[in-house]
Amino acid sequence: MLRCLAVDPDLQAEFLRDSIGPLFGDYYWWHRAPEKLYEPIRGSNGEPWRPPWERSEDERPGFIYLLELEI
Repeated sequence: MLRCLAVDPDLQAEFLRDSIGPLFGDYYWWHRAPEKLYEPIRGSNGEPWRPPWERSEDERPGFIYLLELEI
């Protein structure tokens, strides 16, 4: 299995998307433009990104479609 992972770029991309995709999606959501006009960008106040499990429910993103992420 590891030998296949080492040489197959498609398998590598799938592995990365499946293993770190949710965290990358959350990180991307944290730094993207706000959904409402005049709402500050998350993190623009100097607060660094934290993993979702360290934030309250209202600070977490909704569904993120991982296949659209460019990993």
